[in-house]
Amino acid sequence: MTTQLVDGASVKRKSACSHGSSGSSAVESHVKHEHKSSRRTYEFVRIAPIASWINKVLPSKAIDPVRQFCAMVALCGCDFARNLPRLGPRTLWKLRHRLQHTDLLQAPQVVSALSIVYSDLFVTKNAVPVGMRNNMEWFQSMSDEQVCVIYNEVAARIQGNNKLSERIKMQLWGADIAMAHARNNVWTMHYWSFLDNCPDPHAADFGYVRDAKGRTHFAAHDLHVD
Repeated sequence: MTTQLVDGASVKRKSACSHGSSGSSAVESHVKHEHKSSRRTYEFVRIAPIASWINKVLPSKAIDPVRQFCAMVALCGCDFARNLPRLGPRTLWKLRHRLQHTDLLQAPQVVSALSIVYSDLFVTKNAVPVGMRNNMEWFQSMSDEQVCVIYNEVAARIQGNNKLSERIKMQLWGADIAMAHARNNVWTMHYWSFLDNCPDPHAADFGYVRDAKGRTHFAAHDLHVD
């Protein structure tokens, strides 16, 4: 990504006098001015070049690459969605070519995407999970229940992998949390797209629940009521 750092002012260094009070005053004035200017450094993100770059490097046949990229950002965790266990943004980005037929704005397809990347990480490299077809028509036709079955099959194979530590196995989600996270992802994209005009997170099943005190929590997660 392209960032541009701009200094508020360019400080030209002056040579201190070798003697006299005027020399020490010049040095002191220069130090104060340099310190003050260092606070006025701004960072600007040039959106147009970034969007152009994303369109070139992110293969997405299902939806606009920029929207797919934003959905990938949300998928990795934000204020409205949990962090993925054992899967960070760098790894997800490396596997972006594997997800080019999925639409990460659709909850079932998000779960399918998670099945693909976890299978690649812990089961078999460069192969889709058993029972899955890697094309847009297949992903669009699958129901919540069907994608959860495949996700659970991938999870079972991971749990049966004796080369993995028990710690890793315990950190990974079941299909219920994966689907709740996928729905969080959908709502996050609504919010980022429409801000105050986005739907209420409790108006539909977006993967959130309220506890007895009216506080919002992630669904499929243990609630701890104070």
